[in-house]
Amino acid sequence: MKLKTLPILFLLIFLTSITAFAQLGTAGINGKVLDSSGATIGGATVTVKNRDTSQTREVISNEAGSFTIKSLPPGTYLLTLEAPNFAKTSIDNLIVRVGEDVSIRAKTCGDK
Repeated sequence: MKLKTLPILFLLIFLTSITAFAQLGTAGINGKVLDSSGATIGGATVTVKNRDTSQTREVISNEAGSFTIKSLPPGTYLLTLEAPNFAKTSIDNLIVRVGEDVSIRAKTCGDK
């Protein structure tokens, strides 16, 4: 191996290590948004609020009702679902631990 390629190799290893280290202390929440009959709801706004820090993250469920929120600090969360023509629904005290992905199937409370 030539000496000129060594710095590039070390840089690649360093950057890979930083990315892996940044993900160590986090977790995620994923799931599906469903109506009261079990049909999926696309376009729903899914918001999580960390109870300790008050930080919030928001995503929109895809056409299959699925959502994913990655890189969350561990803690206790309030998850809120909002979709047009459906009542706002909340799940409180959702505990997220380091390295875990919490999966939920969240049903709305019905039509507005």
